[in-house]
Amino acid sequence: MAARALARACRPMMTRGNTTGPSRLGVKLTLSLACALSAILAAFSYGVITLWERSHIDAAVSETERFSDTIKRSAQYSMLHAQTTAVHEIINAVGKQKDVEWVRLFNKEGRITYSTIGAEIDTVLDKRTEACYRCHTAQEPLQKLASSDRSRILESRDGHRVLATIDPIYNAPACSSASCHIHPETQQVLGVLDVAVSLATTDAIIRRRTYTIAGFGFGGIVVVCFLVALFLHNAVTTPVRRLLMATRKISGGDFDTVIPTRGNDEIAHLAASFNGMTQSLRLADTRLHDLNASLERRVDEKTRELKTAQMQIVRAEKLASVGRMAAGVAHELNNPLTGVLTFAHLLARKMPKESQDFADLQVIINETNRCSKIIKDLLQFSREAQSDRKPERINNVIRQTLPLLEHQAEFQNIQIRLELDEALPPIVIDAAQIKQVLMNIIQNAAQAMPNGGALTIATSARAGSVAVRISDTGCGIPPENLEKIFDPFFTTKDPGKGTGLGLAVSLRLAENHGGTIDVASEVGKGSTFTIVLPLDGQDPRKE
Repeated sequence: MAARALARACRPMMTRGNTTGPSRLGVKLTLSLACALSAILAAFSYGVITLWERSHIDAAVSETERFSDTIKRSAQYSMLHAQTTAVHEIINAVGKQKDVEWVRLFNKEGRITYSTIGAEIDTVLDKRTEACYRCHTAQEPLQKLASSDRSRILESRDGHRVLATIDPIYNAPACSSASCHIHPETQQVLGVLDVAVSLATTDAIIRRRTYTIAGFGFGGIVVVCFLVALFLHNAVTTPVRRLLMATRKISGGDFDTVIPTRGNDEIAHLAASFNGMTQSLRLADTRLHDLNASLERRVDEKTRELKTAQMQIVRAEKLASVGRMAAGVAHELNNPLTGVLTFAHLLARKMPKESQDFADLQVIINETNRCSKIIKDLLQFSREAQSDRKPERINNVIRQTLPLLEHQAEFQNIQIRLELDEALPPIVIDAAQIKQVLMNIIQNAAQAMPNGGALTIATSARAGSVAVRISDTGCGIPPENLEKIFDPFFTTKDPGKGTGLGLAVSLRLAENHGGTIDVASEVGKGSTFTIVLPLDGQDPRKE
């Protein structure tokens, strides 16, 4: 019953599928307090029962002593007048009362002279029996017997307890002077009155009281355990479970968990501290997430920069290889072409201008001149040109370049707009080389607008550099060609209209100044080339 009551008391603390943690803590605390309280209440109940039993026995002893004294006084008159029959009647009448086991009277030699048990009259008791040994020590009777030594508790043949009280009969003056007695005055103890009563009724009362006290004690233990379990559930187990669940949520990455705080005890302070820690973790997680996002952005930027740098290195290596090959080819072809061109001119002078031979020689001369121009471009692409760099204003370089181009036939239907930042500082450049870069890109823009359009040239400042943006409204460049336009000999023009070296040479000249050329284009809407040049004009590859 105690186990079931304790289980019912602890049941609110259990959670389905979770038998560890706070539930076990609550059970342990409840069981510990229950054991301590049980021990205390058991000891208290045992003490109360012992005192109760002792008080009942003491009351029974007092009642028996009064009963014995009443018998002795009732029979005193009959004994003084030697009325033996009256004494027997008194003892027999008393012996018939409820709960009286026996009443007997024996002299100092231990001979039973009167008794409610007829079979033991005139028998002699052994002085070592319980009725005699208290009055005799070393075979000599005591003259006075203490009240606590007069009572004894025996066990009857029926199994119940019996309380027997002995009451010495002293030689009173009336007894020694009576004519019927022959006891001298020196004989102080004449005999003993032994009265025994049954304790069955008293024991039944004691048992009932014991059960009652034990029942109240057990009920008190159950109630106290239930109250303790309820208190622990509300004050300890539930807050601890909230802390545990919040800890699991935080370990899963949920930093928005907030534990409600109640009261002003240690657990409430712990919950408040936990909420503060959660808030700090949430802020730290937010900062970490922002830092991670920023780091990812920077990594992406650096990756793009590395890819761009790698592409530039690959392009530079490709250009260098092509340049070396072009230089060798140009030197090998230049002399033969010069001879062909010379002899073609000599033969043309000897031929009539109206003849077919003269026309054929003119074709040879024109194609040889075109080959010579290609060889010249190859030599310029492969040669590390000497530059004369000095501070120049990029706006002035642009204004000096445009008159060289705007009178060409390709620019007749093109509107040129200038958006120049006049506050730009001077930059260290070779003006002739930068003019060549501008001319190549502007000519390509004009060729992309055969039906006319708008050409916008804008300048702006950047960190440690200036930018020249050249935008057209032409046909645009397909996405698959954007990465190829700076490759040598790549061109989308018709045969005979371009060598594919213009942008390659322009990029090389820009990179020699420590700059770069970026391009953005959309088919059908136009292209934008951005030339970025550093202020000092130094090529970082040479440092």
